[in-house]
Amino acid sequence: MRGVAADPEAAALAATAALRSLEAAGVGAAAVWVARGARFDATAAWDHGIALVRVATAEAEAAAHEVIRAVGARIVLAATDLGQLGPSRGDGARLAARHEFGLWPDETVGVVLGADRDPAALAGRLDDFDERLTTDPETPRRFVLAGLTAHGPALSEPMLRAILHPLVLVEVRPSDAATLALLRAAADIVTPAS
Repeated sequence: MRGVAADPEAAALAATAALRSLEAAGVGAAAVWVARGARFDATAAWDHGIALVRVATAEAEAAAHEVIRAVGARIVLAATDLGQLGPSRGDGARLAARHEFGLWPDETVGVVLGADRDPAALAGRLDDFDERLTTDPETPRRFVLAGLTAHGPALSEPMLRAILHPLVLVEVRPSDAATLALLRAAADIVTPAS
C-alpha cells in the first residue's frame, strides 16, 4: 500500500522524510505520529504540524521511533484530540498529499492529468520543465504525470525520458479517483493533457 511502511528500513526512511517535510514547511517544533493499525485523519495531523508516518508492523514502528528520537523530535503517541496539540495551520491536506507522494512542501509541483495524444506534446512539456530548472535553479520543482492510460510494451521516447527523469514522478498504473484527488491537493498547477 502506498505510504505504509512494512519493514524497518522503509519506516526509517519514511520518518526521515516526514521530518524533512516538517522542516521544509517551516514547522518549528517537530512532532511525528507513527500510526499502526489505527484509524486516523492524516489531514488533521498535518494541519496541526504533526507529521504522520504509517507503518504495518511493530518492527517498522520501532525503527520510525528510533529515527525520531535520534534527532530529538517529539513522538506523538495518540492524536485523538489534535486541538490540544496546537493551533491549526490550515495546510494539512496539502502537506499530507505531498508526503504521500514524496513531494517536499517547498517544491513547485506541476501535475499533468491524462495522456498526451501526441508524444511531441509530452516532449515539449519536459523541455519546458528542464528549461525552468535551468533558468530558475533556486526554485525546487517537481513534475508529475498521472491519469495515464495503461502502458503497452512500446513506450514513446518522451515517456521513457519522463520515467528516467530524477525530478519527474510518473504514475505508471492507471490512477484511481482517490489518487487523483491527492495529486490535486499536492499540486501548485494542474493541467489537463492535450
